[in-house]
Amino acid sequence: MQIKINGFGSFLKLVIPNAPKRSHKNPYGQVSIGALKVWGRFSGYHHGVKNEENPLSKDNSEVEKVLIGMGIPLDLIAWFNEGERNFEYAPIDEDTKQTIKDLDERRDKARLREDYEALKQLTVDIKKIFELGREIWQLQKDLDFAVAQENFDKALDIRPRLKKLIEKRDSYDALYETSRYEAMIVMQRPNTADILAAQRRLEEEADAERRRKELEEQERRRILEEERRRRQMEENKLKADQDLAWWEKNKGAEVKTKKKKKEEKKDDEIDVGFNNPFAWNEGDVDLDLYFRPLLAGAGEQLKDIPLEVLRRLQHLGYLNVFGARLWTAAYSENWRIREAAAQAVLNFLEMPIVRSF
Repeated sequence: MQIKINGFGSFLKLVIPNAPKRSHKNPYGQVSIGALKVWGRFSGYHHGVKNEENPLSKDNSEVEKVLIGMGIPLDLIAWFNEGERNFEYAPIDEDTKQTIKDLDERRDKARLREDYEALKQLTVDIKKIFELGREIWQLQKDLDFAVAQENFDKALDIRPRLKKLIEKRDSYDALYETSRYEAMIVMQRPNTADILAAQRRLEEEADAERRRKELEEQERRRILEEERRRRQMEENKLKADQDLAWWEKNKGAEVKTKKKKKEEKKDDEIDVGFNNPFAWNEGDVDLDLYFRPLLAGAGEQLKDIPLEVLRRLQHLGYLNVFGARLWTAAYSENWRIREAAAQAVLNFLEMPIVRSF
């Protein structure tokens, strides 16, 4: 219970007119005072203090002024804006007092600027924060009492509710960037345990990256080995077919000769003959050793491009430098094939020059 009294005096006297009744908790009818706090200011003739009452804020109603003057407890009336002095003794926790103090200063600045929209919002938020502070203060008292009674089940029930209210109160600090929010975001020096945990996390990430690269390298080598075996099998099969006579190849099969109809070639189709520079030329011979494994590793098929592109490159003199197949890959819509073509050119340039050149 808090009682506000305006006046001057030299002493304070408490009178208890009736003795309390005896009970099993108080068998002798004794009177005791648990706590008594008196707030005031020392004054005298040499201080020059005038005997004037500090007026209440003009925003409060006359009913609230009369209730406060009569000594009604502040937590039983709609007590939201009684000034910084009364906020100091309000039934709210200390952090909420600091938050309300900062918002009250911001509200005074808004009143001087005549920013009524901000003034309206600040007034509403201060009332909400005050209610949060009163609930936090009450829950903190209940939590301390439950711990003192060793009622830990009740303490476990109160703690999450208290934490949720504190987080909601702190959201207003972050919204208005109060002094408490500035103190919360100050960077502190991490302790040794945090530094070691961060180092272990970085080392684990580095190990995972190294294992991923090793797996990629093993997969690339496997693909190259399979391509080499496939080509070797094709060469062996071709060599075996060349060694056999024509009658042994066609043994048991009837030889039929048919005249092939001549098909008109379209302009967009490329003649794949040996003498066709748009299909195979000197540049393809030079870069085939570098480009073929990368193309196989990309796992994509090389599709033809319009003939006008190759003709333009031949006119500029670039077609025979790197070959028709590499230029076809460079103009491909698949980024993996384009990357394989660029890597093949880079490997070709970094390798030593062949003796034939």
